[in-house]
Amino acid sequence: AMEVFRLLDADESMSVDKDELLQGVKGKEVSTFLKDCGNPFLQELLVPSRLERAMNELDTDSDGSISIEEWEEAIEAALQTKLNQIAAERARKRAQAKKERDKYAAEVLVLARQVFAMLDVDEGGTLSHDEVTNGVENDEDVVKFLINCGNADLAALLKPKKLKKALEELDVDNSGEIDSEEWEAAVMKGLEK
Repeated sequence: AMEVFRLLDADESMSVDKDELLQGVKGKEVSTFLKDCGNPFLQELLVPSRLERAMNELDTDSDGSISIEEWEEAIEAALQTKLNQIAAERARKRAQAKKERDKYAAEVLVLARQVFAMLDVDEGGTLSHDEVTNGVENDEDVVKFLINCGNADLAALLKPKKLKKALEELDVDNSGEIDSEEWEAAVMKGLEK
């Protein structure tokens, strides 16, 4: 920013007047900086019809030129504007990502409930070890869900050597069966990773 000011300050007076601006904005380095700086008044220096207005906004002491202090104030304002824009964009992206994660989680939860219902062949509202074992051995949809759910404990149900331990991990209340709350908690745990 200071280099651009020096490029504009042709007479090295530590201030830039209208004539110096008119000449200086023709340079590529100056025009590129002004386009990208984020300060609308600095950007308007590039438009001859708006130059007077922009000069008046930047020339806070109304002496007809932009001093180095006034330039620095404008640059600081531009920097703050850019930082605010970046922060707003990050916040927007975070909100969008959260919305997408929440939507995905809701979709997975619907699938998890469907898989739970497929496994719960006796419709008792809980999954016995036999129901889970039968489902992982014989139901293709159950297998697909367990492979893709993102939870290592659920995926371990597909490995005969790890099945018993996985069932114990899922059975948080040690009732001998997995209820829907334990099942959904395991699925949500996988989504948090």
